Amino acid sequence: MKKKLYVATLSVLVLFGAGALAAENDRVTSITSIEKVRSDLQMLNGELLATGASLQKVKEAEKNPAELKSAIRTFTAQATGLEAQSENIRKNVLSMKVRTKEYHDAWLKELEGMQNPSLKEKASKRFQEVKEEFDKIIETGDEAKRSFVPFVADLKDVKTYLETDPSSDAVKSLSNTIWKLGNRAHGVAGDVKNVIDQIDRTLEKSPGK
Repeated sequence: MKKKLYVATLSVLVLFGAGALAAENDRVTSITSIEKVRSDLQMLNGELLATGASLQKVKEAEKNPAELKSAIRTFTAQATGLEAQSENIRKNVLSMKVRTKEYHDAWLKELEGMQNPSLKEKASKRFQEVKEEFDKIIETGDEAKRSFVPFVADLKDVKTYLETDPSSDAVKSLSNTIWKLGNRAHGVAGDVKNVIDQIDRTLEKSPGK
């Protein structure tokens, strides 16, 4: 199947020349950037759940000073890693938007050069279908961001609190907050999973996939 798609792509390039080659390069770059974001999100989801779990360990170790120190250290490392991964994703999402826009612009330019009205209409419809799927990635991403950003901000505050006062009393005072964050971690991970699922649907409908 992939061989047939490759041959078909080569045929298109021969017919349309340099313009089609540029569009094809943009397509490959766009898909690669989307796949990169997907990989980052999968890693983020694992770190989300691991950070939530490590925070619960802090609560469980409240009455054991030796275990508490280790639990706080583990949570701090997990939370720091989560922050770093979220910043990495932010940069890669910006790159994905730029690369995909370049691809869509190149695709539209190729459509403008088509002479057969019937084929042009079909190609335009196909373009809209693919673009709408990509737009859904952005929509679900924005939804996930609305839950993820405040969650990470709260984790950061808890991390600062415990770094400043790593005592049993401090952990006890945070007991309810820790419990709520543990529950929220699963909800936020679910929102991130929705973005991953939408990326899968978009890639499945993308040309050449």
